[in-house]
Amino acid sequence: MHKRALFILLVIAGVLCWAFPVVLEQLGEPRLLPDGMDSLLGMVGMTVFCAALNVLRRLDKASDPACRREQKALHDERNTAIQNKARAISGDITMLAVLLAAMFFQAFEGPEIPGWIIWFLFGIVIGNLLLSLALHRWLQRKM
Repeated sequence: MHKRALFILLVIAGVLCWAFPVVLEQLGEPRLLPDGMDSLLGMVGMTVFCAALNVLRRLDKASDPACRREQKALHDERNTAIQNKARAISGDITMLAVLLAAMFFQAFEGPEIPGWIIWFLFGIVIGNLLLSLALHRWLQRKM
């Protein structure tokens, strides 16, 4: 409970830091802060606000039994295998699209398409192929 109270106080402090320069600007008060300090204070306030809200969200999730059951079901072995297979298929489709784009640029190379772009795209595809082969061998040895 102490953590929760601390992060609620951080949310309030973040909102106050963000709102202070805005309120002063609207009231037409003379500049109390040096140049750039008001925007820095606003950015720090928004960062603290967002970070504290994120931690509060995670604290609420951790205390909810239904959420814990859902997370356990989400990360079981079958769902992990399905997610990995979906990522692999989407990666293959993306690499095919990059390869086709490189081939298209190679076929219609003109003065407006620099040659390094084509070789860069081919390098991405070849790098992905070599990386997937290396990871495949490494995972086979690991398992």
